[in-house]
Amino acid sequence: MGDISARKAWLLSWVWALAIGRSVFAEGQAGALPVKEPIPVDVQLNRAAWLPAAGSAAGVWFYADRPSGAQVLFTGHATVPGSWRLTAAVPAGAEVRLEFGRGVGGTTRIEYRSSRVLSPDGSASGDVEGRAEPNLLLLRAGSVGGALTLREFAVEGVPVGFEPRRRPYSRAPVVDSPELHPAIVEALVEWDWRMQDGIQTPRERRTYAEATAKNLRRLETLMAERVRLGLASVGDAAGWRELQELGSEKDDSAAEARWLAVHRWRRQFVLGNPLFRLSSLLFVKHVPSVMSHQLTQVYGYCARPGGGLFELLEPGKGMRIRDLTPASLPAGNFMTPELDYDAGRILFAYCPVQEAPASWDFNEQTRGQRYHLFELSRETGRVRALTSGDTDNFSPVRLPSGDILFLSTRRGGYHRCGRGPCFVYTLARMDADGTHARSVSFHETQEWDPCLLNDGRVIYTRWDYVDRNAVHYENLWSTLPDGGAARIFYGNNTWNPTGIWEARSIPGSSRIMATAAPHHGMSAGSIVLLDSSLGIDGLAPLRRLTPDVRFPESEEPLAHGSPPATADFDSPITQFWKSPLVEPGGVLEATEEERRWPGHCYKSPWPLSESFFVVSYSYDRLVGEPGPNIPNMFGLYFADAFGNKELLYRDPAISSVWARPMARRAAPPELASTSLGKERDTGTFFLQDIRQGWPYLPTNHPITALRIVQVLLKTTPNADSPRVGAAFAAPGKQVLGTVPVEADGSAHFEVPARMPVLFQALDAEGRAVQTMRSLVYLQPGEHQSCVGCHEHRQVVASINGSLPAQALRRAPSRIRPGPEGSRPFSYPRLVQPVLDRQCVRCHDGKDPQRTVLTGEPEGDFTKSYNALVRWVSFSAWNRPDNNFEPLTTPLRFGTLGSSLPRFLETSHGDGTMQLTAEDRERLYTWMDANALFYGTFDVAEQRKQLVGLPIEGPAE
Repeated sequence: MGDISARKAWLLSWVWALAIGRSVFAEGQAGALPVKEPIPVDVQLNRAAWLPAAGSAAGVWFYADRPSGAQVLFTGHATVPGSWRLTAAVPAGAEVRLEFGRGVGGTTRIEYRSSRVLSPDGSASGDVEGRAEPNLLLLRAGSVGGALTLREFAVEGVPVGFEPRRRPYSRAPVVDSPELHPAIVEALVEWDWRMQDGIQTPRERRTYAEATAKNLRRLETLMAERVRLGLASVGDAAGWRELQELGSEKDDSAAEARWLAVHRWRRQFVLGNPLFRLSSLLFVKHVPSVMSHQLTQVYGYCARPGGGLFELLEPGKGMRIRDLTPASLPAGNFMTPELDYDAGRILFAYCPVQEAPASWDFNEQTRGQRYHLFELSRETGRVRALTSGDTDNFSPVRLPSGDILFLSTRRGGYHRCGRGPCFVYTLARMDADGTHARSVSFHETQEWDPCLLNDGRVIYTRWDYVDRNAVHYENLWSTLPDGGAARIFYGNNTWNPTGIWEARSIPGSSRIMATAAPHHGMSAGSIVLLDSSLGIDGLAPLRRLTPDVRFPESEEPLAHGSPPATADFDSPITQFWKSPLVEPGGVLEATEEERRWPGHCYKSPWPLSESFFVVSYSYDRLVGEPGPNIPNMFGLYFADAFGNKELLYRDPAISSVWARPMARRAAPPELASTSLGKERDTGTFFLQDIRQGWPYLPTNHPITALRIVQVLLKTTPNADSPRVGAAFAAPGKQVLGTVPVEADGSAHFEVPARMPVLFQALDAEGRAVQTMRSLVYLQPGEHQSCVGCHEHRQVVASINGSLPAQALRRAPSRIRPGPEGSRPFSYPRLVQPVLDRQCVRCHDGKDPQRTVLTGEPEGDFTKSYNALVRWVSFSAWNRPDNNFEPLTTPLRFGTLGSSLPRFLETSHGDGTMQLTAEDRERLYTWMDANALFYGTFDVAEQRKQLVGLPIEGPAE
């Protein structure tokens, strides 16, 4: 860092330079002077009217004239007079005009103070002249040109605020900014410090002295960590001591100078971290989807045009970028970049779109818009498409073998809980050249953000709401790259955070970094560090790396968005998405930063270690369904776990996200399931001891069998369109049958491959004691094993004796089919025959005092179904008592949780009804299958089922 005395002189020079000539307008706190109404401002560059790319909550307004190179950065808040600053880069012979109060009337003469004049190359000389005239501020460059900064704007000595004329909402492509002038870059960085610290902000304002003290505390923690890691030099320590001395001065007139000196030293120290010394960063300029939601953020039919692929050169030293966007690709939307291990090729998702959709409807304009995967050679610039057709494909991951794992809607299906269409996307895989694309996940709803862990496994987010709340179960799963061994990684019984996305492996660590984000908004929120060795549920395994942002929707209310045509950074928010569920340990009070910037958020972290990372950050409020977020909300930062973040790049026109080092990296080991056989159409499960489940199964209901239930892919869009049972947005199912459980609690059995299934533990009467509210599937020939029913994954199973489990001493069991009407599932064929034999002679509708149990259609179902289902304990995510979630206790749902069996026994004690074993099996199967009625989402097939006709049934 150079000579100590020189360094101290540098620090003191900033104190002196800013302490002299101070005025009453500069202190970062509310003043007592009268406040004028904000004055409208219009900007002309070289006599042409310009509108800023967009506004932002942070008060950034940017104007650029590409032909001349003139740039203006206007920063401030209308409600904070005296906060405004203007930095203008004016080339030789160019002119900048600011017109005040147009359309308001009257004469306004603006006063200001000029800070510095810089030449075009950033040196301390230049020839830009500023002159105030009535209702006008004129900046003219001479033969050299340069840049200058104006501040402390006032009218008749009173600080004043402005209201720049903004660009109206547009569906046209968002145009990114030209390369920023060094003076603009410096102004952006300093303004960012002010906004971080609450200097002249609209809310939670802080003085320079308060902000300085807080920054010194953070730096002290960072210094201790850098020393511990061996990442601090002798010069760093000396500079830190001098900074503390400087910060302890009590001269209030130098408060701003001290604050600025601390920030300049902090930036030098933070960026001097060896982990942050990166040659360049790959990132994407991206316009968020027209509808902010976890589902819709990745659909081509919701894409808005603008952006591309870029490289940030020498991060931390400036904001020079290189445009890598292939010229052959027309206007569109880019996302989810991936680098080869040698950094020679870039994979990315791209959707061509000329005009943003008016809303998120799937219509004639948008139905052809799809994201597809492309590969770009950095050496030649050649680009080739890897996917095509009527599917969305995105989030590529290059595997060590060269193959590509990605997300795709190619499997088909729709989500169940809202309107749409919201196509299901799950893990898929293809060869390096894009051939042999196939699904490797057979989950029935969406999956997100695959990433290779250091051990070669894949971590990803999976939406897992089988008979459960539709909002809270989007957490982390792991699998092998071929789709085998899919299992929970974290959070499948966790309600806070709402969900975790964007998981990333950390160099040299078994922990992962990810984004705790909302369900009803796009992937953005708070950055967390997850240690699954501390548990797979709850808050204990999570460390909040950005505690300034609470978890959206589960802790911090998520703004209910506005329609696209009215969406802007300061659109009024009157409604919120907020979970009514409060988990122990959640943060209930808003943070200082949240009060300052409601809804501020982080996105797309890239870990460099467990404590240091690259991340995108937004002062603007994250908004959720049904509106879009503004195009320019995110900038790129270096950040750490101690509260420090330094701006690397911000395009005032468009978001910058998904940054990652443009560098070679080591490939993890290549993993594959050991027993896959493509010629097989089945796989096998081994259950070691069902008695070792979690929660523990009751001992008065010994388990003798497992019922295997197939979970059907929803083949029609929109919730309950059509309905399959009484539960809202219920998953479709059919019963494959049962397999035996041995006396020692073990089971070994075959199931069809590529089929999502769940298990029910049955007692000797064939009643479900416990039901899985999730699903599993096998690849062809795959062998999977588990300890117990809903096993507690932190507990090592006990093994009794040295002999193998009884179920392993024989061939795997074949599934014994259930009664007629269980596959395909059909209440009229499963239950109604029992009622016809046992009940209808008395419950035929002739006696108004008796419940009608005939099979006549009534609404979506039949009279008997509508009468009996109210006596059944079925699971549905909108049921009372929070549907007894997140972890269901045994005996809660199905036959053993229902009053119907007891009612039948007590009300027919006269012997008029004698249920056979088959009758009981049929009734138990129906109740345990969550009281479904239909076994298909096909409307025409449902019409047949309603009147008792057989159908072939769904393939999936």
